[in-house]
Amino acid sequence: AISSFSGITRDNFAGKTVVKLSYEGYVPMAEKELRKLCDQAVAKYSIRKIAAVHILGDCPVGKASVILAASSPHRRDALHC
Repeated sequence: AISSFSGITRDNFAGKTVVKLSYEGYVPMAEKELRKLCDQAVAKYSIRKIAAVHILGDCPVGKASVILAASSPHRRDALHC
């Protein structure tokens, strides 16, 4: 089973208009933390493959800022990780 998630930038938050989200980060630390989260998911669930991507910089409304995907022998693990 393969499960995926795309975090799409919405045009509003708490009743306010949103035009874009802007992300900053220190790439080596961000990669280390994403890898740690993926490793934790693999350890907790029956995950075969996992991928996580998060953008840096501006993310306009309607575009994905984060994309996650996981595969496992059974749907439940892929969905819950």
